[in-house]
Amino acid sequence: MTTYLLVRHAATEFSNLAIAGRTTNIRLSPEGRRQAERLRDLLQPQPVAAIYSSPLERAVETAGILAAGPKLRVTTEEFLAEIDYGEWTGLSFAELKDDQRWQAFNSFRSTTRIPGGESAVGVQERMVAGLERLQLRHPDEVVALVTHLEPIRLAICHYAGVPIDLSLRISIEPASVSAVAISRQGIRILGLNRTAGIESRLAECSNTMTGPALVVAP
Repeated sequence: MTTYLLVRHAATEFSNLAIAGRTTNIRLSPEGRRQAERLRDLLQPQPVAAIYSSPLERAVETAGILAAGPKLRVTTEEFLAEIDYGEWTGLSFAELKDDQRWQAFNSFRSTTRIPGGESAVGVQERMVAGLERLQLRHPDEVVALVTHLEPIRLAICHYAGVPIDLSLRISIEPASVSAVAISRQGIRILGLNRTAGIESRLAECSNTMTGPALVVAP
């Protein structure tokens, strides 16, 4: 059984403001670096055998912080790259809100292609193909994959049997980890959108409340 820790890169100055897409030279913000460090501490108990990253700098930087704990080398993989947002790259969400193509993409992602960019179906296909390839390389190991919001969300949809058009119901925050275990016997979703911040917030609310454990299947 191969267990994948699907990590969304930590926050940048673009986060929640505009479509970064495949824009290069976007680095983590100071808060993003702190997020990645907290996530590294959260993942410390996991026996991670390898760390792979999207080639974009914000993902590589996040992966580098995570790799410092177990002292692993980061390997970049093209299949982990952000969805290609084509003509929408660099636009703010305020600029996009009245675009009918943007509205259609957020309602019917299974049939709407980004102008000049990728389709959600295509991103899902490359993610699943990449994970299957790495499964042959890392049987019975835990592998961390640092990537982006849409690739993670679409991979989760595939393995959970959720239609792509319902993908926006899945929240994947910056510096979060979702865990999927894959074997010949089947698939298990072990955790979703877990962040280091969740632990402290729950502890503040009640000492009887705990978040879902990030369990690594035997």
